[in-house]
Amino acid sequence: MLVLWARKNFIWDADARAELDGIFAGMSAKLGKDGMKSKTLRRDMTRDDLTAINTIADYFGPACSAFCAWGSHTEKGEVLHGRSLDFPIGAKAVADQIMVVSEPVSARADGRPARKGWVAVGWPGLLGQYTGMNSEGLVACLHDGYNLKKGVKEGGMIARGLLLRRMLEEVEFNAGEPAAQAAKLAAAHGTACGNLFHLSWPKTIALKYSETPSAVLEFEPLDNAVKIRRMDDSGALVLTNHFRVRAKPVACERFKNMTDGLDLLKGARKPIGLTEARKLLMAAEQPVAAHSVYFYPDRLVMQVALTRNNVMSPRVAPTEFSLKELLK
Repeated sequence: MLVLWARKNFIWDADARAELDGIFAGMSAKLGKDGMKSKTLRRDMTRDDLTAINTIADYFGPACSAFCAWGSHTEKGEVLHGRSLDFPIGAKAVADQIMVVSEPVSARADGRPARKGWVAVGWPGLLGQYTGMNSEGLVACLHDGYNLKKGVKEGGMIARGLLLRRMLEEVEFNAGEPAAQAAKLAAAHGTACGNLFHLSWPKTIALKYSETPSAVLEFEPLDNAVKIRRMDDSGALVLTNHFRVRAKPVACERFKNMTDGLDLLKGARKPIGLTEARKLLMAAEQPVAAHSVYFYPDRLVMQVALTRNNVMSPRVAPTEFSLKELLK
């Protein structure tokens, strides 16, 4: 069902098609004919299967949770974006997670644009990204509004992971306020389901445009009217899986727990560091967590924790990565 749906409904730009071809050719060369046979499907894996894998988050939505804070909320006033990706994919897929480093691409002679480098947590064969930051400190993460494609006119859709990747590659801080640029990119494409894209960026860029450093893009597949939900004066923005601009929010314990935690920390004048950030994500913990990431856009640093041996990722001590080192 997924393969047929993906083949029918999604479009891929020239770069994405070439990359999918390259991934499939590399898999075939590395694994050989026997290695390309799926024991579950009882047939050889095809190029269409690879495309389907890259649309699975469009077909079946995860239950992610996140917050972003800055100013009086955090140590030294820096921007801190914490995010857990929850998706019931099984122990092996959780264990197979990798760091994906995409190097910058210069402008091409055929007119295709330059693209910024980025780093994400993902899986082998994943073309797009769901949890990543680019070389200038733009963070873009996937969340879902109450899903899916009920009654939607199908065809001509972009995989949301690819759309998020293009935001990391193409949003230019000198060209205007980041959320507005990303919203314009989102409005240009049809998607399969309700979307909540959580973005953040360095505080220098926020101050440059007299805005806060985080926003949520809320948009549906039926129209291209992308709404931007920004931080309020509290200096924090919480996100779970339901629209808060486009529709009346439903009760969500994860949303309430993180919001209450942020209020308690602010009331106690306790700045958020890694320990506090982990506790906030623990307050929204789900039994299907795949990874938790703590982004520091001002320093171009991300700290990554993967679920391990049924210990959910918010409870796992993260490992730190510097984008300056990874994207030398």
